[in-house]
Amino acid sequence: MNRPTTHLARLCLVFLLAFAAACSKNNTTPAAPTSSANDHLTALEQDIFARVNARRLSKGLPPLLWNDAIAEQARQHSKNMAAGSTPFGHDGLTDRLAAIGRTTPWSAGAENVAATSIDAFAPNVVDLWLASPPHLANIEGDFNQTGVGAAKGASLFCTQIFIKSK
Repeated sequence: MNRPTTHLARLCLVFLLAFAAACSKNNTTPAAPTSSANDHLTALEQDIFARVNARRLSKGLPPLLWNDAIAEQARQHSKNMAAGSTPFGHDGLTDRLAAIGRTTPWSAGAENVAATSIDAFAPNVVDLWLASPPHLANIEGDFNQTGVGAAKGASLFCTQIFIKSK
């Protein structure tokens, strides 16, 4: 196959995996989140999730599985940054990983965060992460589960947590 056809096939695979997982009753699936207090933020989370998995597939890596417990920790961190109750960055990551560990045993974890005033958030934030070696290392790292959380304050904030489950 030529490169555009291969890329299209991989993208189709991501969407097929997401559709098949949506039918699953498991808490850990390759499906994107289905509910949130704000549909716009949920769409951003889903878009980031899909774009990160598209990148992984383009590099021959398996897609990350969505995990609601991870997403809840990511979402809460984004809300805290948006409210100004925690500074922009990774403060509290150890606590978030410990909370995730209560429901999902893990052996490795990492986190990407972003803030922007741009409403077309997902394409921009994923492109920025891909251009940053430490963020790219997380996206292409040896992880198998993830969750994404977005929140709006003075800016849009996003957190993606990556986990290698045991």
